[in-house]
Amino acid sequence: MIRSAIFMPLLLLPTLVAADAPQLQNSGPIIYLSDNLDEPDMLGYCIDTQDRGQTERIQLHSCKPDTDDATGRDVLFSLNADTGRIEHQEYAGFCLTADPDAAATVFGLVTCSDAEDQKFTFDSQSGQIHPADDDTMCLTAAAESTQAGPFYSRALGLDACGAVDAALQSFTMQ
Repeated sequence: MIRSAIFMPLLLLPTLVAADAPQLQNSGPIIYLSDNLDEPDMLGYCIDTQDRGQTERIQLHSCKPDTDDATGRDVLFSLNADTGRIEHQEYAGFCLTADPDAAATVFGLVTCSDAEDQKFTFDSQSGQIHPADDDTMCLTAAAESTQAGPFYSRALGLDACGAVDAALQSFTMQ
């Protein structure tokens, strides 16, 4: 009995170890997963346009280092606290939109408007980003990553808050 009382806390130790934060090389503004997860160069995963440059599809992608090349600046997003929109900083007038009824691609980059599907809230305590009209749903990174050239990517979707590993739903804004 005494022996198990001594060793039990040691078994719990790995769950108490803090997650690894990415070592960002981008001054932002960016929205990225708080945990580096499996990004091998410790760049972290940022909200990003899929493919190069301005496209309508959104994913999470290795946070690209600062660059003057517009195709490398497609990770520049910020949450506008006044409107609730997640706005692209390189492509003025374009915002993240959520389509929870979509079969595959849940998020897109479209012309900014006052539409409800473009409004989000950020919980700075949990790091969760919610559609403004549904705080039970969270932006969620896919559990698996794929290689994307010299970088890595993950799908970005909506899932019930707390339904997956918290590291897949915790974001930081810089």
